[in-house]
Amino acid sequence: MLKTAVFLLAFCCSVLLAAADSVTVSNSRAGIDCRGGKIHLLGSDGRQLLKVGPLRFAWSPQVAVPAEAEKVNDHAIRVNYRMEKDDTGKTAVAGLFTLDGDKIRIDYDIAAPEGVKTGGIMQDLIPVGGTKKQDIFKSGLWTRAANGGVPYEVRDEYMKEFKGKTQSLWLLVRGSHTWTGEWAEHLPVEPVGAGKFKGETVFLAMPPEAAGFEAAAVNSARPLALRFSSDRDFNLWETGTPELKLEVSDTSGKPLSGVRLNVFAYDYDGRKVLDRSEELAFTPGERKSFACNLPADARNIYFLEASLTLDGKEYFTRTNAALLPPHRYEHPDKSNLGIAAFFNEPSREAVFRLMRRIGVHYLRSGDSREAAKYGMLAFTHSNVSGKQPYDPAKDAAKLQKMIEKYGKQQNIGWEFCNEWNFGKKGEERERSAGVYASWVRAIRGAPGGDKLNLISLGLAGGDSEYLKAIAKNGVWPLLDGVALHPGRGNMTPDCLGNGWFYLGSIRNIRKTMDELGGDKPLYLTEVYACTQPNNWWVDSYRLAAENTLLTFLLGVAEHAKAVEFYQMHNGIWADVNGVNPKDREYDFGLLMRDNSPKPSVLAFAAAAEALDGAEFVRYVSIPGTKIHGIEFQTPRGKMAVLYDRTDGYFFSKNTPDFVHKEPWVKAWKSETPHLFKSSKAEVAVVDPIGREKTLPVKNGEVSLILSGSPLIVYGLDL
Repeated sequence: MLKTAVFLLAFCCSVLLAAADSVTVSNSRAGIDCRGGKIHLLGSDGRQLLKVGPLRFAWSPQVAVPAEAEKVNDHAIRVNYRMEKDDTGKTAVAGLFTLDGDKIRIDYDIAAPEGVKTGGIMQDLIPVGGTKKQDIFKSGLWTRAANGGVPYEVRDEYMKEFKGKTQSLWLLVRGSHTWTGEWAEHLPVEPVGAGKFKGETVFLAMPPEAAGFEAAAVNSARPLALRFSSDRDFNLWETGTPELKLEVSDTSGKPLSGVRLNVFAYDYDGRKVLDRSEELAFTPGERKSFACNLPADARNIYFLEASLTLDGKEYFTRTNAALLPPHRYEHPDKSNLGIAAFFNEPSREAVFRLMRRIGVHYLRSGDSREAAKYGMLAFTHSNVSGKQPYDPAKDAAKLQKMIEKYGKQQNIGWEFCNEWNFGKKGEERERSAGVYASWVRAIRGAPGGDKLNLISLGLAGGDSEYLKAIAKNGVWPLLDGVALHPGRGNMTPDCLGNGWFYLGSIRNIRKTMDELGGDKPLYLTEVYACTQPNNWWVDSYRLAAENTLLTFLLGVAEHAKAVEFYQMHNGIWADVNGVNPKDREYDFGLLMRDNSPKPSVLAFAAAAEALDGAEFVRYVSIPGTKIHGIEFQTPRGKMAVLYDRTDGYFFSKNTPDFVHKEPWVKAWKSETPHLFKSSKAEVAVVDPIGREKTLPVKNGEVSLILSGSPLIVYGLDL
């Protein structure tokens, strides 16, 4: 108590001794003005940009209101805050506002006795004078892998612009970026002693025309910044010559010369289709733009990189672009392809248009009234706590609300709960299954619950034992289907086995359903092709395309009611468009973080096009070879997908030096020609990204070069 009292007395007295009604400090970049208990941050021209208001202890009643100010020196002002709603009488706040070149720093000293919660403090930041708050900008810094693997992004800075007419202030978002409001941002604090806490808010002053990639470079003292952009959503063209814009900027604040620019692009076949190198000079703050033109093609994907080198230091960025021609699906109602999740990036309408183009029929969760506008159908998906059984007194209203939502959204099925089985064994598994069964019975007994298409929780992997445990509780007849998340590691989707095997999981659950007294519709509500760079357990960018195609082909062969890819975008719900190279959850998307296409998105479209109206015929194995495949009957005639497992089913090993190959480099070592019979004059072959070509048939035979990559073929006599 004595230490706390001394701490409060020290900073309170320092303010009171020299308090003033009006205090202002400024430099050529920004300013701070305090008068009448109001604090404003100023632009270089002295205009008010932002009002810094109270600190609100969101998890406690306390509110700290700016009160008295003193000028510490020509660069700093100390502000004492008046406490409101403080029953303890011991909470206190003071802030040191400092001009530091192009930054404004606010350092908070907070005294809070035990019981006062400081974890949810919100800081009022109110735009004034025409200033507008922009969406958060999440900067990623492209980085070379130390052992020569695929480059990746590391988190640089999350920033939020308060854009004024003549000046902008960029807030460095150091707290939770999801804790935000129209007039408030989260202030993170950390303990520095008993009852003492410190917090920091930092703004970067920039010209209003500066973009996020430039502000991030200035903030981190990088002399150069660069970015790719285009006028097309997802960098996707239907036809023509794709053109991207490369912008490079001097962010050093001084003239620069001897800057080496290198730009390249490869296509899916490994051809270098763009190669540019030149030396640049900049005036302070100059931004240069370059057009990057890619070759026209019927269908292809391009991988671009641009780098700037100055004094031996490299700064670089990457993106992808693709040509994906229009396509009309003739039998969309027969499709089982779906998307498990997506973000509204760059807009909800743009995402729905892309999903329609690549052949999405089902949404795992959504509103069928909206989805129907794009020829899709939506399930609903919800989760509840699995800790306690259903309690009518506590849970009835919540359950009824979920049932009503199902009806209102015209959903075609309800996947109830998510991966409760993960990591559970023995008694813990039995108890969890019992809790789940109590909710299933409650749903069926609730008003309207007997009419729902009720699908089981999404099982993490082919966990037959958990499914059996649910059935032991007598609710197997109450389920209309089973949801499965057949996770997959460093093996191809057709690899059989127990655990994280795609086809193995499907077969295990099918067998279990038979044992439980009847086959039910199987919904694969999360299928995957994760691409976390240089992780041996997941796919490379190229393997992800091959495995995405094969995943959907196998899904039809195994008669899955729905096969829903997780997910459209990179990132997670708690960090949309975010950066975290250490968490593979950020790399499950069909799209890169900048919303440009991975090869996987073209493979999704290739699968949808090939399976449009297709019916499974049989699995294929060629005696005396390692060739396997699947045969379908399609509106085009017989279609086979073939692959050679000479190199095995496992495409990587857990070694200290493991890295992924670049996406324009072929993934499999063995490429072997094989002869097949055909009564046609030519056969058509389609690669994993949907590019089609014809091969001549000679004397009733055609030679196909096969590898571990699936090849779609029309016209064979198998």
